[in-house]
Amino acid sequence: MRIAILLFSVLLAACSDPGRYLPTFTPHKIDIRQGNLVTQEMRAKIKLGMNEGQVKAALGAPLLNDIYHPNRWDYLYRLEQAGEVSAQQRLTLYFENGRLARIDDATPLQAARAGNGADAPAAAAAAAPAVAEAPSAGVPAQALPPPVPLAPVALVLPAEMDTAQPDPAAEVRQSMLDWAAAWSERDLEVYLASYAPTYAAPGLSRKQWEQQRRQRIRKPRSIAVELSDITIELQGKDRASAAFRQDYRSDVYRDQSRKLLRLQKINNVWLIVGEQSVE
Repeated sequence: MRIAILLFSVLLAACSDPGRYLPTFTPHKIDIRQGNLVTQEMRAKIKLGMNEGQVKAALGAPLLNDIYHPNRWDYLYRLEQAGEVSAQQRLTLYFENGRLARIDDATPLQAARAGNGADAPAAAAAAAPAVAEAPSAGVPAQALPPPVPLAPVALVLPAEMDTAQPDPAAEVRQSMLDWAAAWSERDLEVYLASYAPTYAAPGLSRKQWEQQRRQRIRKPRSIAVELSDITIELQGKDRASAAFRQDYRSDVYRDQSRKLLRLQKINNVWLIVGEQSVE
């Protein structure tokens, strides 16, 4: 009888703390990404003097664009892993007269804490049971630091907003004028950005065509390009053709010709996809 009582007591003692032998679970916290990451390759594409359309083609639309400060664009990015901020980035662009005038890398891409970000969820999951477990008797609990609130971004909208749709023909015309202005200023980066990434002259690769254009634009000491008699024909929502007279003048050559451009709206920007001289 004593043996039975002892065995029964041992079983009761073993069952007195079932949590010691049962696994514990913590809730899974998903990664939260806000904004669009601007990579080094994307950052290298933007140059001072670019128009707004060319900047959008390189970086996309900004996350913040205050209607009361339309000349300022903010590109924000934030990555939160396991409930903690692991990376953040802020890039601010300033425009003057429709041209990029200043670039402020206020917060380049950086890790918010030391260590490999890929190991952060595992480390947080391993630490979670220790936090959830009640402190042992006689051991004072450590006070957790208070959370740091994020400053809210207040967007004030006017009572009435202009809902007029943009004029596609006017956008095409402005893209053409910006293309001619970049050519006249011998701004090769803006000039080449006016063409779609897939554009290439007949018989040449894109790289060969760019080398040819760079040589021909750098050779003269001055260039002036004027467009006149512009006729624009829209072909759906994202395609257009434009016929015009081109007056080209430099210190070594002068020419007048009729040209036809084919344009396509890519990432909300009208880019040249075809170019030819016409009689």
